[in-house]
Amino acid sequence: MWGEHGFVGRHYDVLDVWREYARDVRGFALPCDHYLPEERPDEVVAALKDFFRS
Repeated sequence: MWGEHGFVGRHYDVLDVWREYARDVRGFALPCDHYLPEERPDEVVAALKDFFRS
């Protein structure tokens, strides 16, 4: 996860960057800036639960 309105989300194709380093790359942007747990806590918790279940 990353904030789509933050620097990373505005300047990089995040998944493409990480695919240079790993085979199984998954993720998505949240509609926020840099501090995801503060700006979108429910979405962060849900994504972490999904990640650890898989």
